[in-house]
Amino acid sequence: MEERPDHFVIVKMKVYLNSHTLEETLFMIRIYHLIIAALFLFCLPAAGLAFGGMDHQHEDDKAAPTLPQDYTVRLQVPIFSELFAETPVARVGRQPILLGELTPELKEVHKEMPSAIGAPALTQRFNQVLDRLIAEHSEGDEEGEAVVYADRTISEDRVLVVNIPIFDPLFMFTPVASVNEEPIPMGEFAQELGAMHAETEEAVASGQPDNPAELLERLVIVRLVEQEARNMGLDEQGMVKRQVDEFAEKTLLYELLGMQVDEMTLDAEETQVVYKDISLAAKLDDYRIPKQEDAEALRKALKEGANFDALMAKAVKEGKATPGEEDTFIMFKNLLPQVASMASGMEVGEVSSVFRVSNGFAVFRLVDRKFVDDPAALKVAEKITWDQQVADRTKEYLNSVVEQYAVFNEEARNDLNMTRIKEQNPEIKLSKALEQFQDDQRVFVTVDTGEETHTLRVNELIDKLEKMYFHGTDIALNAKEADDRLGKIFQDWIFRLGGTAEAKKLGIDQSLKYTLKVEEFERRTLFDHFMQKIVVPEVKLTEEEIQQYYEENKEEYSTPAMLRLESLAFEDREDALAAFDKLQKGSDFKWVSANTGGLVPSDDENRLAFESGILSLTSLPKKFQESAEGIETGDSILYSDPGSYHYVVYFQKVYPPEPKPYEQVREQILEKLYQEKVKETLMNYVDQLKEHYPTEIYLKVSQG
Repeated sequence: MEERPDHFVIVKMKVYLNSHTLEETLFMIRIYHLIIAALFLFCLPAAGLAFGGMDHQHEDDKAAPTLPQDYTVRLQVPIFSELFAETPVARVGRQPILLGELTPELKEVHKEMPSAIGAPALTQRFNQVLDRLIAEHSEGDEEGEAVVYADRTISEDRVLVVNIPIFDPLFMFTPVASVNEEPIPMGEFAQELGAMHAETEEAVASGQPDNPAELLERLVIVRLVEQEARNMGLDEQGMVKRQVDEFAEKTLLYELLGMQVDEMTLDAEETQVVYKDISLAAKLDDYRIPKQEDAEALRKALKEGANFDALMAKAVKEGKATPGEEDTFIMFKNLLPQVASMASGMEVGEVSSVFRVSNGFAVFRLVDRKFVDDPAALKVAEKITWDQQVADRTKEYLNSVVEQYAVFNEEARNDLNMTRIKEQNPEIKLSKALEQFQDDQRVFVTVDTGEETHTLRVNELIDKLEKMYFHGTDIALNAKEADDRLGKIFQDWIFRLGGTAEAKKLGIDQSLKYTLKVEEFERRTLFDHFMQKIVVPEVKLTEEEIQQYYEENKEEYSTPAMLRLESLAFEDREDALAAFDKLQKGSDFKWVSANTGGLVPSDDENRLAFESGILSLTSLPKKFQESAEGIETGDSILYSDPGSYHYVVYFQKVYPPEPKPYEQVREQILEKLYQEKVKETLMNYVDQLKEHYPTEIYLKVSQG
């Protein structure tokens, strides 16, 4: 489609400050980012496309759908659309039979009978050609199972229903919808459907996903906004291009680093070493010392070599220390962090230092320590080992790239050694140490990528270093910190250039995985800028609207009903019903309590404590809240705790809800209404965009 010179959307930058106070304007700026985040959740995919079973998937890229891997959707496929030429209608083994292989012969039939009456003939020819292709593909492949995805019937409007397992890579690029002839691929839809399903507890429990049609509408909205944003030229704006270019570069380097660990396996031997170190239990002889002066006296005595047993026995007798109650092994992970840290480096029989705790001070002796087999700890050990392996391999590779591509000016490198400068002048400030290099034009390091030569000069390196000190450089020189930061700066600079060259040599910049990630980021960025420049400036909200919403919805912004309750608990529901009936007939609660059998003892630990002072209605079980709706002082209800007792609950006093003051909830209402208006404004644009960008939905029915 040709780009339109007169864009549908006209930018109208209406300034909010014209009709609102500065305070309100600042508030809108503050919540703008929250609104954009909410709209991302409402409209945008949660992650780049990732497909189960594909090679070279890193942990952060892998889809973890809780949907069945054979989850199937039905697409209504226009048989002559070029968008579906590569869509499999059947397969033999893993060899697909594509719709495009059948359409030449189908077009002949369509040419002879273009009207609706040609549908049966098209269906007949489709099945003939499909059966022939299956037979041809099966020759020499006796073990290859033939699977037909198509329903084998072509409708009068030339549509074929195809049943598609959404996680099958064969259908990764099959469109589920299109916007202005740009397809939304099955892979993207499958990834988002799986992620949405996994994040919804109700969906997981029921085994059914959230509404796929709703998800597809969100994907369509994103494509509509993207196309309009491009037609407006937002993709050519400097800020957008910088964001996309920076993301593309970082992603390329991350993919390169990811390749270095693809073939790596977990070091089982090192895992066991870590496991033995962390899955430990300790038996401690520990004491708490409430007062600081007593703690200081114990610390001094222990330092002077006093006998621990005698010292602590005397302190306990004098009330200056309290012994711990535990005389069993405790897992290190269940100890206070500082206790676990000290105990891990102590020998059995050794006494700790006196240390501060939340309620005073403490000291302990390590009585014994042992290894405990713990599957959870083994998982932690595996992660610790793996993370260290990845860090070591990454560092090794980074160093190899630096060695391969970088040529240093050793004289300049030696001069720029902050440790040496500090040794020569121990009192020197950082600003003074850097001053001599601020105009130094010497080349510090050169990187030759084969296509271009890059240089980093000393003064450029110093400028980058100074920017890392946000509070200025007029501070004492911390030589190690400064040297570490310098090293990070030039190593990052070298790897950005050398790593990019390596990634391009390996063709990572041409890989499907990389290009999809960059495309998805650009789509998100365009959506963000469209919202910021087009949608948000259109939103207006008056004080009268906020006030009106408050008046019409006071119940939403009221304190909960407060209750003073008395209750009788019964094991038998019939006993509870009998007591409840007496109350309903006017009997006094105390009389009923004294003259009713079958009561659960008041000290039963499984009995609900309704008599715990004044309770908020919203703090009680949901079923109880429903039963107590509209309740008044003096009323009673019958409530059954699932799997436990039956209660007759008497409402001794009911304090009804009270609206919170308008000033207290105004900002909360403002945020709610503003976000709703932003969504409403966006959807108004979407409705109009659909009139200008033809939208087709092929997904019709989903089945589990």
